[in-house]
Amino acid sequence: ELGYVGSKGRRLVRLTDGNEPDATGTRPNPNFSAIDALTPSTSSNYHSLQASMRIENMHRLSGFAGYVWSKSLDYASDGIDFIPGAAFPQDPGNLRAEHGPSTFDTRDRFTAALNYDLPAWKAAKSLGAGWQLNTIISIQSGRPIPIANSFDNSGRFYFNQRPNVVPGVNPILPNWNPATGYLNPLAFSQP
Repeated sequence: ELGYVGSKGRRLVRLTDGNEPDATGTRPNPNFSAIDALTPSTSSNYHSLQASMRIENMHRLSGFAGYVWSKSLDYASDGIDFIPGAAFPQDPGNLRAEHGPSTFDTRDRFTAALNYDLPAWKAAKSLGAGWQLNTIISIQSGRPIPIANSFDNSGRFYFNQRPNVVPGVNPILPNWNPATGYLNPLAFSQP
C-alpha cells in the first residue's frame, strides 16, 4: 500500500506577551511587566508519504513493514508549554519568525513486526503447541533540537532567545560522546 496523509491546523493556541515593550523598552501598560496571553494565532501543516507491506502465513511467517517520510511545520508546537523555545516566542512582535519544523517533526520512520509460528513439539502434548517468536523493530530519524539561551540580552526578560549560528563552524562535535554531548558550543554565539 502507498498513500499520502496530510493535515492542516488553523487558529491554534499559543503563548505570547500581551504587554510587549516597544524598541525603547516602554510597555503599553507600564503597571505590569510581561502579561502571558493565550491567543489563537498560529497554524500548522503536516505532509507524509506512507508505505506498508504485509505478509501472512508464508512458511509460518507473518508480519508487516511500514515506512513514513514526512514533514511537520508550525509556529508553536506546544502553544501552552512554558519550556523556553517550545511555546513562548523569541519576539512576540514578529510571530512569523517562529515558523519552522515542529518539535516533534520526525522525517523518516520505519517499523516492522514479525511473527514466526514454531512447529508443535509433540513430546509436550498441549504445552508444546501454539508458541511463537515475535519481534518489533522501530527506527526513526532525530527530531529538531530547540536551542535557547538562558541569558537574555534583549531587556525583555523572556529568557528564550535563540543563539546566532557561527558561519563555517560545524555544530556537531566530530568525536562526541555522552559525557561531552554532541553540540559544539563554539558554533553558536550570543545574539
